[in-house]
Amino acid sequence: MNDTGIRPEVIEEIRNLAQKYDIVNLDRDMQDELREAIEKEGRVLYEKV
Repeated sequence: MNDTGIRPEVIEEIRNLAQKYDIVNLDRDMQDELREAIEKEGRVLYEKV
């Protein structure tokens, strides 16, 4: 990641966040029970408009 133009501090922060949270794409197929649990207990961090 040396040529990304992103400061090393920002990359480190992203790595730290990725270790704390599970990132889920709700557009993918998944079991209904899992989707319901994610929708009930999860938090939206980014949503494409």
